[in-house]
Amino acid sequence: LQPNPKVYINPKDAVKLKLKEGEQIELHSSSGKIQMSCSLSLEVRQGHLFTTFHFFEAIANTLTNKNDLDPHSKMAGLKVVLVNIKKVIQNE
Repeated sequence: LQPNPKVYINPKDAVKLKLKEGEQIELHSSSGKIQMSCSLSLEVRQGHLFTTFHFFEAIANTLTNKNDLDPHSKMAGLKVVLVNIKKVIQNE
C-alpha cells in the first residue's frame, strides 16, 4: 500500500528536469494543478508520467478536461492529459 500520492517519472526525464527522488513537484494542466512527491521508475516510458489518483490531497482528475469526451464511447479522457512539471521550492 502507498500512504501518500506520488508521480512516477523516468530517471532520464528526471535528470533533464533536475528532479530527485522524493522531491515535491507540481503538475499543471489547462484544467488545474496538483502537488505531490516524485518517484523515479524505469517502468515509466520517457516523456510519460504515471500518478496515483485515489488521494484527496492530490486528485489527479483535477488535471483532466471533463468536457472533452471520446467521440465513440462518450467517456471523458480521464487517463491521459498533457501536463507541465515544476519543482516546488520550499521556503526555509
